[in-house]
Amino acid sequence: MQVYKNYNIQIKGRVQDIGFRNLVENIAKSLNIRGMVYNDIDGTVKIVCGGAAPSVKNLIKELRDKCANVGAAIDEVNQEEISYKVDLPSVFFKAPTDELSDIGRKLDVGVKSIQGIERNTEALSEGQDKMIQSLDSLTEGQDVLVKGQDKMIQSLDSLTEGQDKIIEGQDSLVKGQDKMIQSLDSLTEGQTSLIEGQNSLVKGQDKMIVGQDSLVKGQNRAVELLEKIAEKL
Repeated sequence: MQVYKNYNIQIKGRVQDIGFRNLVENIAKSLNIRGMVYNDIDGTVKIVCGGAAPSVKNLIKELRDKCANVGAAIDEVNQEEISYKVDLPSVFFKAPTDELSDIGRKLDVGVKSIQGIERNTEALSEGQDKMIQSLDSLTEGQDVLVKGQDKMIQSLDSLTEGQDKIIEGQDSLVKGQDKMIQSLDSLTEGQTSLIEGQNSLVKGQDKMIVGQDSLVKGQNRAVELLEKIAEKL
């Protein structure tokens, strides 16, 4: 069986004039907590509530987790159990605290907010001017980039033409090398033919020498015959 307890809770921080009480009311109702929430003149938000201890604990936890959603900030939570019996409203509600002093304070907050909006508007205008200047600079930079790209394309075209000429030169060199090889082949054939002719000439010279030797021998025999004939006469 759950034990129901009553508590006084004080919450310090940026919790007034920001919708924080609405957040407290919604969470408390979802957790079936009884009581009320109100703004105190010391700038805090105070809660008088009753319910199961775990539910009250969850209330504080969810307020810490969700306060930033409404722009609030919790600096400190003071929780005190009420030992005596308190008849609390069965449905949790936000108590109205909009007296004249409270209304004046809220008006002061509203004026400060408007002044902040005006300052932010001026800063926004300055920021827009700077953005326009930055966009102009960006446009100029893009123009320079486009010109650079055009020059790069022209350079690439020139490079392509140069590569084509190099390829043509390489083709001509290959053709020249082929012709040189053919010429070397022809020269080799001519040298071979020359060597064969020289060999034939040497053979002919050898045969001529043999013939001369035979002629000399024949002349010598003729001389011997003539000498023999002369002796007999």
